[in-house]
Amino acid sequence: CGRPGDVLRLRPRGGQLRLSAEYQAGPGRLRLRLGAEALPLSRAGPGSGGRAAACVVLRPRARPQAQRSRVVKCSANPIFNEDFFFDGLGPPDLAARSLKAKAVG
Repeated sequence: CGRPGDVLRLRPRGGQLRLSAEYQAGPGRLRLRLGAEALPLSRAGPGSGGRAAACVVLRPRARPQAQRSRVVKCSANPIFNEDFFFDGLGPPDLAARSLKAKAVG
């Protein structure tokens, strides 16, 4: 991850996540930009009560490092474009971590 436009296609239900990363060494801040499109809802269609969200987890977790996007309700095609920030990370921390991204619908 890290190159603009990295796309993760979600199977078997469909949808895709776009991920990019930027690290600022001075403050030790990692910014992850997450874009999600065409996430399937557990109950399809407007007015059906379906909800969709995306979450990212930096692993292993020394302290809470999971973040969740806003929730999109009642949309047949939920779209997210959000930034997530993880602070207090030095270069050795980055080398020892991995990212888990999950779309929930």
